Amino acid sequence: MKFYNVYNLVKKYLKTRFSSKHINYCGYREVQLNDIELANFYEKIFPSNINTWQLKNNEYLLIKNNDNAIIDKYRWHNGKYNIVPFHKAESKMFGK
Repeated sequence: MKFYNVYNLVKKYLKTRFSSKHINYCGYREVQLNDIELANFYEKIFPSNINTWQLKNNEYLLIKNNDNAIIDKYRWHNGKYNIVPFHKAESKMFGK
């Protein structure tokens, strides 16, 4: 029976599995675009499905305007942008 140094194995695994490029991954990316960049996105990037922000499969893109308000949501899936619908919550408590 061979004794393995568990600490070094775990350390090596974590170092290769969670390198610095994976630490900041949270499943979505927020980008703030000015009017010209927004126009460029809607006219060129979105129709051509160019992965400008190197999104991973099933990663969400939240587009913000100059006022830092989210104006559009997309999910990068199978090499293209998929629109994420906005849902409004309506109830007696919240109103319309």
